[in-house]
Amino acid sequence: MATEPSSGRTVARAGRNPLLDEQTHLRVERLLTEIGPIDWCAVALSNPYASVLRSDRAAMGHARRDLAAIPSEATLDRISAVVAAALSQLPDKAPTAAVAVLFDTMPRQPANPATYLNALCFDLVELRFQPAVVAAACQELRRTATFVPVIGEVIAACRTVQERYVSLQRLTAHAREAHAYLQAAITEAEREPPTRPKPWPRPDAQSGEADR
Repeated sequence: MATEPSSGRTVARAGRNPLLDEQTHLRVERLLTEIGPIDWCAVALSNPYASVLRSDRAAMGHARRDLAAIPSEATLDRISAVVAAALSQLPDKAPTAAVAVLFDTMPRQPANPATYLNALCFDLVELRFQPAVVAAACQELRRTATFVPVIGEVIAACRTVQERYVSLQRLTAHAREAHAYLQAAITEAEREPPTRPKPWPRPDAQSGEADR
């Protein structure tokens, strides 16, 4: 089933496309690598009340740690923007083909690389995978697979990336709300509580004392 190396390289040269530019198709992956691991568990915290934070030092400490673990609003805006851009891309056979030929460096290639790439690109476009999703999936497979994966494995990898991006979009939106709520609760708790006026004695109490 293997093909001559020169045959695969010829297909790779013919399939290269400037749309493969990593700055365009791998922005989400590059940004997440730049930011580093995110503790999304801090996003799912229970919403504390300012009155609780004011009276409970341990709760205030937990709230501060959770706030520090949530990415800043600027970082969340960056994530939201690149993920939205990635998911809004229309399926396009040109960049999809350009990404697919990255497998040319792997051993045991299909007997007919051109047929493999044509079938792969057709399926990826037919299933409406965005070019950014395909690029991220192919990059992951290229780094982890020993041999050229079958088309079903590529499709499964694309579905995983697509679901991850959709989930990331939801988490980012929720994190923005959690960050704003926590910041407001901590700020409110740090303020001096309003002084309560001394209660006036009740009339019945005064009359009772007078009777005595």
